[in-house]
Amino acid sequence: MAYSLENWERTQETDLAVVQSFGAFSPGGRYLAAADANTIEVRETLGGSMVATVEMLGVTSLAVSADGTLLVAADDDGTVAAWALGPLKPLWRARLEMPPPAYAQVVYDVQFAANGALAVASKPAGVDNTLVEIWPLSAMPGERPQPTWQSVMLNSNYQTFSPSPDGSRVILVTEDGYWVLLPNNERIFIDGFYDTGDHAVVAFSPDGTHAAGIEPEGGWVYDVASHAMREIDDMAMLEEPTDVGWSPDGEALLVTSEDGLSICVRRNGGFAYLGTIDDSAGFEAAAFVDDNTIVAKRGDTLLVFTQSA
Repeated sequence: MAYSLENWERTQETDLAVVQSFGAFSPGGRYLAAADANTIEVRETLGGSMVATVEMLGVTSLAVSADGTLLVAADDDGTVAAWALGPLKPLWRARLEMPPPAYAQVVYDVQFAANGALAVASKPAGVDNTLVEIWPLSAMPGERPQPTWQSVMLNSNYQTFSPSPDGSRVILVTEDGYWVLLPNNERIFIDGFYDTGDHAVVAFSPDGTHAAGIEPEGGWVYDVASHAMREIDDMAMLEEPTDVGWSPDGEALLVTSEDGLSICVRRNGGFAYLGTIDDSAGFEAAAFVDDNTIVAKRGDTLLVFTQSA
C-alpha cells in the first residue's frame, strides 16, 4: 500500500456527548470509548453511532475490545470494572488491593490486546513499583479474572505501556527507558530515551513483530526477533506526543501530538517521517481502520479521514 501526505480528506465529524473527554480506540480502530467526570460512551467510529453509555465516577483509564463486545474502565480509587456491550450488562467490579503494607493499588492504564486479553498497569500505593498483568477476559459475568502472567518492576516510575496483539509480551516505559516484559518475570532492556522520556508513546505492530516508540525528540522502530532498534528517518520535533498506531499492513505509523496528526511510512528498510496530515492542535489518539481510513479523536470530536486514489 502506498501512503501519501496529500490525499487524506476529512470525511466525518461526530460530536461526542461527553464533555472534556479523553478516550481510547479499540485494536483495529472500529470503536471509541470516551469518558468525562462521570460518564463513559462507546461509539462505532465509522458513522459515529452510539453503542452504549455507562455511568462511572472518576474514570482514569478505559479500553474497548476489538469486536466492541467488552468495555473495561478504572477509576481513581483503584477500582476496575467490566461490562458486556450490545446489550449493556455489568460483568464485574473489583477494587485492586495488595497485602500490607501496600493496601491499595493505583491503576495507571488498561489496554486490550487484539486477541481480547486485557493488559493492566498499576502500582501499590506509596511504593514506586510497577505491576503489569495480563488478564483473560470474556463476556461471562462473575468475579474479576486472575492474571495469566504478571511482571513486577521494582523502584520504577511508570510512564506508558502497550501489549502485543497476542498478549505474550508488553512494552513498558519507565523513567529508565524502554523494556520488553515477558512471562515468568523475564524482562529485556531495549534502550534509553532521546532526552527525558516525557510524553513517550509506544505501540506494537498488528503482527507483533515490531514496536514503535515516539518522543518529542525522535522516534524509533524495534524489531522483536533481532532485538534491534532503528531510528525513524527525518523525524520532526513534536510537542507532547499522545499516541502512536500502525496501519493494518504494517507499512505506516500514525502519530498524534499537539502539532497535529502525522504519518510515517516504511522506506529503505526502515521508516521515515512524511509530515502532518492535519495540523490542528489537540489530537489525543488515532487509528487505522483499514489502509485507506483513519479515525482520530480531538477534544470532544470523533474524526474520520479517507485516502483518495
